[in-house]
Amino acid sequence: MAFIVTLAVLAITGEHGLFHLLKLRDEQRNLERIAFHLQQNNEQLRHRIAQLQTDDRYIERVARDRLGLVRPGEIVYRLRTSQAQRAAH
Repeated sequence: MAFIVTLAVLAITGEHGLFHLLKLRDEQRNLERIAFHLQQNNEQLRHRIAQLQTDDRYIERVARDRLGLVRPGEIVYRLRTSQAQRAAH
Protein backbone atom coordinates (compact mmCIF):
# COMPACT_ATOMS: atom_id res chain seq x y z
CA MET A 1 0.00 0.00 0.00
CA ALA A 2 2.84 2.40 0.85
CA PHE A 3 4.37 1.61 -2.53
CA ILE A 4 1.19 2.65 -4.34
CA VAL A 5 0.94 5.88 -2.31
CA THR A 6 4.59 6.66 -3.01
CA LEU A 7 4.09 5.92 -6.70
CA ALA A 8 1.02 8.18 -6.81
CA VAL A 9 2.88 11.04 -5.08
CA LEU A 10 5.79 10.70 -7.50
CA ALA A 11 3.39 10.63 -10.46
CA ILE A 12 1.96 13.95 -9.32
CA THR A 13 4.98 15.79 -7.94
CA GLY A 14 7.96 13.96 -9.46
CA GLU A 15 10.41 15.31 -12.00
CA HIS A 16 8.16 14.15 -14.84
CA GLY A 17 4.94 14.27 -12.86
CA LEU A 18 1.61 15.96 -13.40
CA PHE A 19 2.71 19.34 -12.02
CA HIS A 20 5.71 19.37 -14.32
CA LEU A 21 3.51 18.43 -17.28
CA LEU A 22 1.04 21.23 -16.50
CA LYS A 23 3.90 23.71 -16.22
CA LEU A 24 5.29 22.60 -19.57
CA ARG A 25 1.88 22.94 -21.24
CA ASP A 26 1.52 26.46 -19.84
CA GLU A 27 4.99 27.34 -21.09
CA GLN A 28 4.15 25.89 -24.52
CA ARG A 29 0.97 28.01 -24.75
CA ASN A 30 2.95 31.09 -23.79
CA LEU A 31 5.64 30.37 -26.41
CA GLU A 32 2.98 29.76 -29.07
CA ARG A 33 1.38 33.10 -28.21
CA ILE A 34 4.76 34.85 -28.48
CA ALA A 35 5.47 33.12 -31.81
CA PHE A 36 2.08 34.21 -33.16
CA HIS A 37 2.74 37.85 -32.22
CA LEU A 38 6.21 37.69 -33.75
CA GLN A 39 4.76 36.28 -36.98
CA GLN A 40 2.24 39.11 -37.11
CA ASN A 41 4.99 41.65 -36.50
CA ASN A 42 7.12 40.08 -39.24
CA GLU A 43 4.22 40.28 -41.68
CA GLN A 44 3.72 43.96 -40.87
CA LEU A 45 7.42 44.60 -41.38
CA ARG A 46 7.38 42.74 -44.72
CA HIS A 47 4.45 44.88 -45.82
CA ARG A 48 6.26 48.04 -44.75
CA ILE A 49 9.42 46.99 -46.60
CA ALA A 50 7.36 46.39 -49.74
CA GLN A 51 5.82 49.84 -49.40
CA LEU A 52 9.22 51.45 -48.92
CA GLN A 53 10.49 49.70 -52.04
CA THR A 54 7.54 50.55 -54.28
CA ASP A 55 5.33 53.35 -52.91
CA ASP A 56 6.74 56.87 -53.37
CA ARG A 57 3.86 58.46 -51.43
CA TYR A 58 4.56 56.22 -48.45
CA ILE A 59 8.25 57.10 -48.57
CA GLU A 60 7.36 60.80 -48.63
CA ARG A 61 4.99 60.40 -45.68
CA VAL A 62 7.68 58.60 -43.66
CA ALA A 63 10.25 61.27 -44.54
CA ARG A 64 7.86 64.02 -43.50
CA ASP A 65 6.80 62.33 -40.25
CA ARG A 66 10.14 61.00 -39.08
CA LEU A 67 12.62 63.43 -40.53
CA GLY A 68 10.53 66.58 -40.62
CA LEU A 69 11.22 67.12 -44.32
CA VAL A 70 9.22 69.69 -46.28
CA ARG A 71 8.84 70.50 -49.95
CA PRO A 72 10.30 73.70 -51.38
CA GLY A 73 7.86 76.56 -50.90
CA GLU A 74 5.97 74.94 -48.02
CA ILE A 75 5.59 76.85 -44.79
CA VAL A 76 6.07 74.96 -41.54
CA TYR A 77 4.30 76.10 -38.40
CA ARG A 78 5.76 74.93 -35.11
CA LEU A 79 3.69 75.34 -31.99
CA ARG A 80 5.39 75.66 -28.66
CA THR A 81 4.21 73.36 -25.92
CA SER A 82 4.21 74.14 -22.23
CA GLN A 83 6.38 72.20 -19.81
CA ALA A 84 3.30 70.46 -18.44
CA GLN A 85 2.41 69.18 -21.90
CA ARG A 86 5.99 68.00 -22.53
CA ALA A 87 6.07 66.21 -19.18
CA ALA A 88 2.82 64.40 -20.03
CA HIS A 89 4.43 62.85 -23.11
